[in-house]
Amino acid sequence: TDISKPLSSLSTLNIYPNPSDGFFVVNAEWNQAQPVELKVYDMNGRKMYRQQVAPATSWSESLDLRHLSRGVYLLQVNSPEGSTVRRLVIN
Repeated sequence: TDISKPLSSLSTLNIYPNPSDGFFVVNAEWNQAQPVELKVYDMNGRKMYRQQVAPATSWSESLDLRHLSRGVYLLQVNSPEGSTVRRLVIN
């Protein structure tokens, strides 16, 4: 579920499977290549994971969050133009 305003250059953002056992794949397509940072926060606002993604117009990244407890987390996708947030569920 998107809980922030979308980035204007982000055309597609898919996360699957969601919910999962903690292993997620994030696919994104951008109108222009730009560096991206992925951050995962727990519901108390603590940063649990961080990953840099090289500038590209299309990429697929694996997130191995199986070390985290079951629950709901927020994935923040940051680029130079701003950010968007998606919910991740680990069951």
